[in-house]
Amino acid sequence: MFGAECEDLKLKQTYGGKDQWVNLGEVVIQLLEKSNTRPFQYHNMIFPELLPYYISASDRELAKN
Repeated sequence: MFGAECEDLKLKQTYGGKDQWVNLGEVVIQLLEKSNTRPFQYHNMIFPELLPYYISASDRELAKN
């Protein structure tokens, strides 16, 4: 991995229920953004015991990716 060219590396990701090929940098940015905001969703703030479960559609998409 180190020293390898990752410029044109594309990964299959699911966005809005559709699979698409996305650049590696965009994948990392999207997953970090979604995983960092997940604990602050209303149902997770009110019921923190739900954090291990992926209830909403965006949560399931995060788990799949």
